[in-house]
Amino acid sequence: MGRTAEAISEYDRAIELNPSYANAYRQRSDARAWLGDDVGAASDLDSAIELDPDFGEAYANRAWLAASNNDCQQAIRDADKAIQLAPEFPTGYEARAVCRAYTGDLDGALADADRVIELGRDDAGAYYVRGSIRAERGDVSEARADLRRAIELAPTAEFADVVRALMSDYGLE
Repeated sequence: MGRTAEAISEYDRAIELNPSYANAYRQRSDARAWLGDDVGAASDLDSAIELDPDFGEAYANRAWLAASNNDCQQAIRDADKAIQLAPEFPTGYEARAVCRAYTGDLDGALADADRVIELGRDDAGAYYVRGSIRAERGDVSEARADLRRAIELAPTAEFADVVRALMSDYGLE
């Protein structure tokens, strides 16, 4: 925790020792993404998928990265593949939910967001995504409940402020 740059050097070492270990690339991609190196993260995910074309978690993480960069076409393709290969891993559903909402498919987005939470992702981000979809649909009480839960689980005060701002935008305070 808090030593992400050191983690990258450890993943570099693991890859040097075993260059065909796909999960080392996936894990290094997480660290790179945390440090804001989306290009490096994407490259690592591409390497992980090249080494193991059935690595659902790598597709899911690449979908989330694409969604974070507003490339919804790529995100949905990767999310679909991730869900096919690793249906119990919530990240693919979450990325697809965000992109479905962005493209106007609110029913599909809500189904994916529900699935994220059903799979046990009890974190602020999951409730924020579902709450924002519900707010957009006009499901006021459900949106308010999800967004309040997101605030309770918020990892930082800044994240809680983002949630409160969304609630204010929709008149949900």
